[in-house]
Amino acid sequence: RLVLFWSNHFSMSAWKSNTVLGTIGQWERDVVRKNVLGKFSDMLIGTMRHPAMIAFLDNENSMGPNSPIGRSWGMGYNENLAREILELHTLGVGAGYTELDVTNLAKIITGWSYVRGWEADNKWNGGNQQNRGQFIFRPDWHEPGAITVLGKSYTQTGIDQGLTVLRDLAIHPKTAEHIAYKLVLHFISDSPTPEMVNPVKTAFLNSGGNLKTTALALIKLPAALTGTPTKIRTPYELTVAQFRASKVTTWGDREWAVSEPLRALNHMPFERQTPDGYPDETAWWLNPDAMTIRLDTAQLFYDVFWWKTAPVPATLGTQLFDMALSAQSKALLAQTTDKRNGLTSLLMLPEFQRR
Repeated sequence: RLVLFWSNHFSMSAWKSNTVLGTIGQWERDVVRKNVLGKFSDMLIGTMRHPAMIAFLDNENSMGPNSPIGRSWGMGYNENLAREILELHTLGVGAGYTELDVTNLAKIITGWSYVRGWEADNKWNGGNQQNRGQFIFRPDWHEPGAITVLGKSYTQTGIDQGLTVLRDLAIHPKTAEHIAYKLVLHFISDSPTPEMVNPVKTAFLNSGGNLKTTALALIKLPAALTGTPTKIRTPYELTVAQFRASKVTTWGDREWAVSEPLRALNHMPFERQTPDGYPDETAWWLNPDAMTIRLDTAQLFYDVFWWKTAPVPATLGTQLFDMALSAQSKALLAQTTDKRNGLTSLLMLPEFQRR
């Protein structure tokens, strides 16, 4: 769940380019999973240095207009990556940064690129077969001089300038607030309150952005373990839950029965076109069309994966939910004699659809 959250926080679409398509899985494995209980600054820097993110937000050709190559080629910088670092990845919308901060951060990360195939093949722009496809910092593309972001002048040279800014952003109070709010929104409530957000924010700040400490503060909130589940499971979470409940462990050549429901419900992994990630609000996923598709896909799951090993619906409902199963849900499962209808109903119960 934490990996899913952080992958969505740094959302990218695999279909932006072959570079993203070919490396996004490795990014999630080696950057997100590696740091999911580590330091946020490490995850942030690892993501901003990754070819997938650089390609997704068009930083591979970003040059300082006053850099040697920028002057020679008459080229400049791209603001996409810098804007999303501030707006989505760290401080958040309305955190008080200005357009000048965006522009200056874009200048600071000029020269952050990756080695493309043609560069490696021809040994251009610092590329060779050893660093093919890897992050590269091109010093002659980098905007020279001190640059100010959020009122602080960064006088470091080369790549250290950008690394220092990212480390500062990673532990900024606004970043802590933004991340704490998003964590509460994802895991606990569609209406985060200060009583929920502040302890998580404090844990983040006091630990210097330690994500394990932050996650522990989240699950220690009273709201985390009390009350009736209200958050709707996203389609991806629902798919995982269906496999876990059914104890089906493989899909063989039936991958289509996994991917097509996710596609129909607009929740294919790594396919969100915009960098803001898939929404976490229940209302986004809970609408008449989506619920109809959820019913259809519940029946499909039974027909494709479950029909040979289907248990008694009422028995499975008790095993899964025990005392959390409502009287209405128990009655529904008990009165159903057809396993297909009963297990489809189980997958559509509020207890199963929500978390």
